[in-house]
Amino acid sequence: MGPGRAHRVWLLFFFFLALASALVGACTEDRDVSVVRLDLGESIRALGSDDLEVASAAGNKLAAIGAPALPALSAALRQGPETVRIGIIEVLEEMGGEDIMPLLVGALDDPAEQVRADAAMALRTHGGPAVEQALVRALDDPSATVRQRAVVGCRSACRSVESVQALVRHALDDPAAPVGWAAVKRLEQLRAGGDQAVAGSVDAAVVASAPLGLDRPDAGQRVRAAVLLATAGDARAMPVLQAAAEQGDTRLRLQAIYALGVVGGAEAIPVLQTVRAEPAVAVYAHDALRRAAGRGVAGADAALAGYDGPQSPVPLPPPP
Repeated sequence: MGPGRAHRVWLLFFFFLALASALVGACTEDRDVSVVRLDLGESIRALGSDDLEVASAAGNKLAAIGAPALPALSAALRQGPETVRIGIIEVLEEMGGEDIMPLLVGALDDPAEQVRADAAMALRTHGGPAVEQALVRALDDPSATVRQRAVVGCRSACRSVESVQALVRHALDDPAAPVGWAAVKRLEQLRAGGDQAVAGSVDAAVVASAPLGLDRPDAGQRVRAAVLLATAGDARAMPVLQAAAEQGDTRLRLQAIYALGVVGGAEAIPVLQTVRAEPAVAVYAHDALRRAAGRGVAGADAALAGYDGPQSPVPLPPPP
């Protein structure tokens, strides 16, 4: 190779070397200045730790990071162990915001009961059609725990006729009493929420379905049907409520007594006076008489006169 050619080869070599160095430097400078890479794997794995302090610290860190952590959390919800997935639902709930909603909705299909239940509960502050449809599906989950949490999760989202009808169905027919009573309470809250259209949907669904429940062989289902009808102002509930108030399971008696105070007429006053003598239900019976008197029911004021037995100084909430 001649001197001239060798000189040109060396010049080309140094040119490409300088170009490569410049490109690498530019890339390094861009990466250092504008790109922040988060390695969240260790924190996400720590969510499943048996050490509550470790898990809590990891959850706080991830919640503080917020939206940038969502892709990693989403991947872990698909692939991580159950304990980690449960921890992720807690992180999402703490994080808040609408960006977490798709992850919570997706978690309603998780194979683990606890993950589904926690996701349903976490959706209680979220609204919109996607949340509503997901919770209505969750109402038919094979797990009673998930169904009950889905009822609670319906607090903000479930307003449509479809949702109301689903809640009425579970109030009347769900084989798990806690789910049925949770649905009764949710329907009462929807009816009292101030939205006349929703209240109308509740009354229409109750009046269409609940009368059939008054003849059920199961006492709990009969009382739930009667309480729903009473809330809608339907007098067909009265015979079941009066019978349930006088004997049977204490919780069912309290529910029936409370409902008699809401809609019972003059025929309910002797029943309430009688059960007021029983310590287990006396306070609720007296409260029911007060509410009946407030509605102007004949005989209620006379029943209250001179009574000095157990009573609440303030109106009682519905029984738990």
